[in-house]
Amino acid sequence: MKKSLIFSMFFVGVLAIAYSQDFKGGILTGISATQVDGDSYGGFNKAGLILGVFVQRDFKKKMSGQIEIKYIGKGSTNGNPKNYGYTFLYDLRLHYIEMPVLFQYEVIKNLSLEAGPGFGYLIKSVEKNEQGVMPDSKPFNKFELSGSVGVGYSFFERFKFNVRFSYSLLPIREHAGGGTYYSNKGQSNKVLEFILLVRFGKN
Repeated sequence: MKKSLIFSMFFVGVLAIAYSQDFKGGILTGISATQVDGDSYGGFNKAGLILGVFVQRDFKKKMSGQIEIKYIGKGSTNGNPKNYGYTFLYDLRLHYIEMPVLFQYEVIKNLSLEAGPGFGYLIKSVEKNEQGVMPDSKPFNKFELSGSVGVGYSFFERFKFNVRFSYSLLPIREHAGGGTYYSNKGQSNKVLEFILLVRFGKN
């Protein structure tokens, strides 16, 4: 209940700012395709939901900034073990509230590039194998710092479609064995995001 209240307050606050003179804002939704570097399972096999709000402000003719507050599902899975040659099941679900801060540049009309940091808070994690929830798994860090790059295409004045790649700049937890490998200090989220943004307010 407390987490839902905090997210609702963010939602109302962002929409209020969006109706001011200098800001544009609205809602966003989409899906994530994710994996975790360092868990020995490759491929963007874990799908997650993306849902949130955003505000945007133009700085110059082709430059703008955007802040989002969203829920995003991340994690990892080895899929159907029979299809991938595994003899066991692995499924990791990570639920984050995330705030990306993005800097955008319009390359040509309606097509823009973007990049920036993201600040995430882990609200829940569930790690399972074929026997159920894994009680002795290493804990995940509550906070995540990530970096992202992407491309966006605007259409029908109020709509924009984004494809974005993000990666953890700091480990989300230690490796299972507790060791480090050269510059690799632990496991990291690797995420592809496919997002539809709908802008409210006046043009």
